[in-house]
Amino acid sequence: MRRRRTSLRALFGFVLLCLVISRSSYGAPSPIEELSLLKGKILSEDSKGQSVLVLQRVLTALGYDPGPQDGVFGPRTLEAVRRFQKDSGIAVDGVVGPRTVESLERIWARKFPPETYTLRPGETLSLVCARFGVSLGEVVRTNGIKDPDLVYAGQTLILKPSEPEQAGQDGQGGPAQPQRPVPEDSVGYPPGWRASFPAPDKKICLTFNDGPDPATTPKILDILSEYGIPAVFFVIGKNAERYPELVREIHERGHVVGIHGYEHVPLAGVSRQQALADLSKALQVVERIIGARPAFWRPPEGAVDDMTRDLTRELDLTLVMWTNICGGDLPASDADEVLRGVLNYARDGAIILLHESNPHVLEALPRIVEELAKRGFGFQALR
Repeated sequence: MRRRRTSLRALFGFVLLCLVISRSSYGAPSPIEELSLLKGKILSEDSKGQSVLVLQRVLTALGYDPGPQDGVFGPRTLEAVRRFQKDSGIAVDGVVGPRTVESLERIWARKFPPETYTLRPGETLSLVCARFGVSLGEVVRTNGIKDPDLVYAGQTLILKPSEPEQAGQDGQGGPAQPQRPVPEDSVGYPPGWRASFPAPDKKICLTFNDGPDPATTPKILDILSEYGIPAVFFVIGKNAERYPELVREIHERGHVVGIHGYEHVPLAGVSRQQALADLSKALQVVERIIGARPAFWRPPEGAVDDMTRDLTRELDLTLVMWTNICGGDLPASDADEVLRGVLNYARDGAIILLHESNPHVLEALPRIVEELAKRGFGFQALR
């Protein structure tokens, strides 16, 4: 009996070893669920274990060579992480924390979209298609959806059509009919037709000034997380000093933190010494909170002169203005005006200015995101 138990133990050990070896070798892309193992973890050089192995598998699938998939965070894995962080526009520190994991999930979703997806409360069809990088028109046809605006939580969608559909066949095996272009207002087409919302082929950047603000910043962050989009927050130094936990949360959620001065006063026209002191103090405050030096500066009131431009170069900062110059949200009397001010200036590469202190921005933000997505915009942060 003892010999039999020993044999069984040996057999079990051999099978377990085979499973470990099998998992260590990379074949087809890992399921996205594997990324959940990285949540809540902080991985850095010399880390070891299953989480590092998952990281190496994901990096390999995304085209970043981490070296041997051995569960050891060595120099080649470190270099792969840094290349990924640089390409993703986040802090290049070689540490895999919440921001890097969110970026991995976002890029993985677009490169390896699931075959099916079940809609969650608050999700729109256009935003799901944007998240996974699939054509909304294709999803509408594949699922027989009559109105892209009328979908519901719990509805399961086919995101990847079958091979015959991908090859251009209709349901009866004949050639698929060419898709008729539909103008945005659908004028002249049968009732029930809607404009197709394309997968993002244009880029737009949402930026927020004057925070952090405990009354609005957490809610703005929740909305951005719900839709899975990045943004840039130009914080005022003294506000950051007062609410460091909010600045840290902005950073940890994967957004870019820039500076908007320390005192939030126009620096054009003041002495060079005053301007340098203000910018340096803002930089020091934010760097102390998030552990990374901000790379972007937005001048209060957009006021710049030769002296501030020289200081920008000297401090290795990038000066960032905005596209909706005449469509600022501060004069807006309601959320509708905020939305119109954004949409009127929406174009490929636009940088949209919004203010955290404006309560109408919070109300308008979900509509801003959805309307921009419907018009074919994908969201990006500054690099």
